[in-house]
Amino acid sequence: MIRFISQNNHSMMPVEVARGEKQMNRSYTIVIFVFVVMVTAGNLSARAEDINIHGFISQGYLKTNQNNYLAETDDGSFQFNEMGINFTTYVSDRLSLGCQFYARDLGDVGNDEIVINWAFAEFEYKNWLRLRVGTLKIPIGLYNDLRDFDCLRTSIFLPSSLYNEWIRDAANSIKGMEFFGTVGMGKAGLMEYQFQTGAMRISPDSGTSLFLEKTHGIIVSDIRTGNANNMRLVWTTPIDGLRFCVAGLHPDQLKIIGTNGLTIVNKDIYTATFSVEYALRNLKLTAENWWTKGKTVPYVFGKPIENQIINNDHNDSFYVSLGYRFTNWFEASFYYSNYIEFKNVHEDSNELKDHCLSFRFDINPFWIAKLEAHVMEGEFGVFPDNDGHTYNEWMLYAAKVSYSF
Repeated sequence: MIRFISQNNHSMMPVEVARGEKQMNRSYTIVIFVFVVMVTAGNLSARAEDINIHGFISQGYLKTNQNNYLAETDDGSFQFNEMGINFTTYVSDRLSLGCQFYARDLGDVGNDEIVINWAFAEFEYKNWLRLRVGTLKIPIGLYNDLRDFDCLRTSIFLPSSLYNEWIRDAANSIKGMEFFGTVGMGKAGLMEYQFQTGAMRISPDSGTSLFLEKTHGIIVSDIRTGNANNMRLVWTTPIDGLRFCVAGLHPDQLKIIGTNGLTIVNKDIYTATFSVEYALRNLKLTAENWWTKGKTVPYVFGKPIENQIINNDHNDSFYVSLGYRFTNWFEASFYYSNYIEFKNVHEDSNELKDHCLSFRFDINPFWIAKLEAHVMEGEFGVFPDNDGHTYNEWMLYAAKVSYSF
């Protein structure tokens, strides 16, 4: 995460009015989406031979005992839902097409606006060499490209040390192309590779922009990104259930254009994640580490502010998790997540430590219910409660019900 200059004297009214207008169509979006899902689900068997159709819809509830986090959680919030429907088909033996329509609401983020989450054309030469073009998922860590699918994990929220919900839209996808495949290495196991290049997309109406506005007071009028080069290697070892992963993200630059002539340019950005996962029957252990470096240069009317140039370098963000499936309908997990924005700055607003306990209940093959409790320490990404107070030690409670097909 990059730190920005605070401009707290600016009014946020124009941004809030624009968002308010978008929320007027929220109910219509939900009704249309649910109708499409119901009609599509009813015709799955007729279309299964030609097009694979899958989807999901979920509703959650968030409550904090102190502070507001991700939404107006001090009084409890139902502004926490996701919906998606995707289509994939094989045009020929080697060519496939796919896309997903997606909408979410998390406090002021998303507001159930339907977007194309991913869309691609994929050509398979061999299993070890494939080409994919379009709007592609960014491979950060082990789970970023899978985080839309709630049924694939135990917890409601992935650890924020790597998978920050505020900037999820910025880390979601890239427009470009990638080469990927799986290479057999004999007794050494399998190596999955992914090399990706293209342009990142960050809207000034995104959760990332809203996060900057709320935390730093800057009103974002535009966000411009250059091309990005990304990669991921996943080694599935000969030891059953053990795999290692390294991933890298390198955008040319990230330019945040604010009001009153303020522009912030982030350059020389390098991000890497290091992961290990071990699954043995009903047990799953995971650890991931986030490392990043870069340079932040603020400009006012085109002139750099020399005394506020920041060289970012931190590698202290990580998490460890333990999960176990007790029965075919009950699973539990625990993780400890530690995020530090700058490793040499020890302030409550710079850190967030999260102890999370999750319970998952598989009601049937389509319905899943989850309960979750977080014991938090730190104030990164945290906003004052309804009385205007911010606390360093607090708790978050979450519940979620999901349907997928």
